[in-house]
Amino acid sequence: MGITTDLTASILAAAGVQVPGEVTLDGVNLLPILEGNRPVSERTLFWRSTPGNRTMYAVRRGDYKLVIDANHLLLFNVRTDPGERTDLAREGTDVARDLRLELDAWEKDVDAEAARRTMR
Repeated sequence: MGITTDLTASILAAAGVQVPGEVTLDGVNLLPILEGNRPVSERTLFWRSTPGNRTMYAVRRGDYKLVIDANHLLLFNVRTDPGERTDLAREGTDVARDLRLELDAWEKDVDAEAARRTMR
């Protein structure tokens, strides 16, 4: 499973460019997976978007995706419900709570990294 942030790491690796030690890339190099030298590994993916004048947040781990849109918290099992039509937030409270905690921690880390970049 790859996301667009993996493109930077993959293209740099394909071009033989060494990433400086003080630089942290958001994505991972997918070339070893594409070349069959490493199996696909499970990882948690986070993102946020700003459609219109609001910010939406999401986290995906395994079969579950948690979306926060304004004051709405939505949980989907994307394996059994790829169209994301059935909200499981009330039923899967442990999953929703755990993903929300991970998303909150990621958001703090992203904001802290952005602040560090601004100070340089």
